[in-house]
Amino acid sequence: MAPKKKNTAAPKKDDKKVEEKKAEEKKVEEKKVEESVANKRKAEDEKKEDIPEQPKKEAKIEEAVEQEQDAPADKRAVLKGVIGFNAADTTLNVVPTMDGKVLNSLTDNGMQHLVAGARANVGVKAGRYMFEVQILENVVLGDAGGWGSRYRQPPKQMVRLGFSTAGSPLVLGDSEDHICFDADGACYVGKTRSAGFKRVQRDK
Repeated sequence: MAPKKKNTAAPKKDDKKVEEKKAEEKKVEEKKVEESVANKRKAEDEKKEDIPEQPKKEAKIEEAVEQEQDAPADKRAVLKGVIGFNAADTTLNVVPTMDGKVLNSLTDNGMQHLVAGARANVGVKAGRYMFEVQILENVVLGDAGGWGSRYRQPPKQMVRLGFSTAGSPLVLGDSEDHICFDADGACYVGKTRSAGFKRVQRDK
């Protein structure tokens, strides 16, 4: 007789019960973890509520302070003399007109290539003063006629305005005793040039 085969397959019902039991245990563990996290958050929130809120510090807004304050009132007597230009303090190519209020320079026969300079007859020692100058005319200084004149670049027009010490050269920017601005927007302190200002044009 042939031997009988043994039935080695496990019962399906028992496997199903084991899986259900494991799933229930897993749900219980997850529920415990969620409860512990919720309790921890609740405790942290209670601690935050117990801590008194500190008053917020308001940012202080500092008002901009003008560094260039107004000069004190000058109670001295006003100058009685006429403010103008002495011939001794002008170069030879300067032509004063309108009682010295308007200055021109000679522009004929090559004189347009020379720089003209003039110094006023009034000086300052200290304090704060202001004066204004206006450019009335731009003159074409190119040479008329001559070979190659159509290709020749006309001389550059130049205007400088500032202060100089008595006895210093009349052309500003040519000595360490000068401080001035030019029409191109540059500033000269002595012979040192620094740019950074607006260009000055006619009628300005």
